[in-house]
Amino acid sequence: PSAEDSAADSELAGLMGAVAIEDPEITADFISEANEHFEISDENLLTLENDPENEEAVACIFRAFHTIKGTTSFLGLPPISVLAHKAENLLDEVRKKRLAFDGEVVDATFNALDLLKKMSKDLESALAAGEKFVPAPELPEVFSQLQRALCEAPAPAVKAQVSAKPEDAGKSGQNDSASAGPDPESEAASKPGYGQGPGDAAEPESGGAGETGNAAAAYAGKTVKQSMKIDADRIDLLLETIGELVIVESIVSQEAGASQEQARDLERNLGQLKKITRSLQDIGMSMRLIPIDNTFRKMGRLVRDLSKKSGKKIELVMEGRETELDKGMVEKLGDPLVHMIRNAVDHGIEHTAEERTAAGKSPTGTIVLKAYHQGGNIHIDIADDGRGLDRDAIAAKAIERGIVTGTEAMTDEEIYALIFEAGFSTAKQITDVSGRGVGMDVVKSNIESMRGNVRISSEKGKGSTFTLVLPLTMAIIDGMIVRIGSERYILPLLSIIESFQPTREMITTVSGKGETVPFRNRLLPLFRLAKLFGVSDAEMDPTRALVVVIEEAGRQVALLVDELLGQNQTVIKNLGQGLKDVDGIAGASIMPDGTPGLIIDVNGLVRLATA
Repeated sequence: PSAEDSAADSELAGLMGAVAIEDPEITADFISEANEHFEISDENLLTLENDPENEEAVACIFRAFHTIKGTTSFLGLPPISVLAHKAENLLDEVRKKRLAFDGEVVDATFNALDLLKKMSKDLESALAAGEKFVPAPELPEVFSQLQRALCEAPAPAVKAQVSAKPEDAGKSGQNDSASAGPDPESEAASKPGYGQGPGDAAEPESGGAGETGNAAAAYAGKTVKQSMKIDADRIDLLLETIGELVIVESIVSQEAGASQEQARDLERNLGQLKKITRSLQDIGMSMRLIPIDNTFRKMGRLVRDLSKKSGKKIELVMEGRETELDKGMVEKLGDPLVHMIRNAVDHGIEHTAEERTAAGKSPTGTIVLKAYHQGGNIHIDIADDGRGLDRDAIAAKAIERGIVTGTEAMTDEEIYALIFEAGFSTAKQITDVSGRGVGMDVVKSNIESMRGNVRISSEKGKGSTFTLVLPLTMAIIDGMIVRIGSERYILPLLSIIESFQPTREMITTVSGKGETVPFRNRLLPLFRLAKLFGVSDAEMDPTRALVVVIEEAGRQVALLVDELLGQNQTVIKNLGQGLKDVDGIAGASIMPDGTPGLIIDVNGLVRLATA
């Protein structure tokens, strides 16, 4: 190790003290940028673990550590900068072919990256609270591991480095910096707020440490803002469309009082206004769309860690990483995907390679994560080639827990959907990966909060596929307007399977179960929305009304409504704090005539009806 590294080791004890955040504004920018470096490093570390000779991956990780080191040095955050520097030195040895990327080097690099992530989050929390940053207690342990990994470098190379002349060392350092990409300090200088050097940043213009404390107090409660990168072409198109909208709106306003003879021109211009407004709406929606790539990359790291912990060889195949989703949905997808990947690793893939080989499979298990568009929605598949779901075991557990009384009449998908019940688990023992039955109900609730649903297909011994079906955006849905008496409601089109007018012979009553209606060789429970929502002037004769069949988590039910009024795109409005927990209602929308309409929450409605 270099003399600089030795000095860093001697200062380790001093690095464990709390550090004042000297420049909150720039620190917030750093945290946002650091998260991007972490994602890039995670992906390249996985690449490097499978292909240790991949020089491009080594260079990418090296540059990430190098940039984090430089920026945190400038910001006066020694615990982070010294850790990043030591990790950078380790990658430099790999880059120069003095160390192979295996064994202790792999573990040390992963642990250093994980600790940098943790300290970045701690820094964000300290920034929001207006407090000092406290280094993570794991810092000495990771330092020692990095040092051990560095000591594996060949002795001649180290001696040559130590015995080099000072001027040569300076040249070597310059070359290393050039090969590693732009220097972070020079990059920082080109950004707003990076005008001062490290020394200037530590000493405010007007005086001493008291003003630094006052600056930190002034920024107490500051949060790190999330940013979205938007193509300049999209912004230009948005502005151009808004300009057209203003022009057409002006024309329509002038013609609003026109005589009957000019009604045809008014109708044409109104049609043009509608077209441009819809285009503006679509562009606005597209600006909120971001690729799912970042979320998928995190799953790659998760599978790597879980396979190592469980002792199973597992390969993750990712498809459709460029598929775009609403930013809010991408952020909410993290937890469901983590639980489903954990489930696939622990319950799906066989325990041993011998077990897979005996079943005629490759010793390495495969999990496929795939995103794609279908039917105006986003589909995300989580598929594994493991053991598949055991219908009998699930049914027996559901009966044991009193969730159902019998399962003979239930379809496979309805049986499989029982695993989403809270606390449901068929695991014989609890592991640190899964088995407590607290994961899949989280998946269901999170997906339903985004107005989506989960579909399951499985074949015993072959594997399982869980499909998350999601709308393109959380702000706008395609809905069907239904009338019940004098009230109007909006049913999400994603949940509707079919609608029809029943005959009197189709409506039957099952003792203790209520009304039913036949649908595709099955009897579905029939629920009257008028009774569920207390509408008194609705049509009570089913033969003069309509049945709408909807699906929720693999279960189909029939709803009785007076009339279908048409389909339209619905902008969702929040009902506010006072009405946020109304069963069966997801929100509200403004109808074309300006009156409000309630949007039905299909999952909540089924719960309400079956309670």
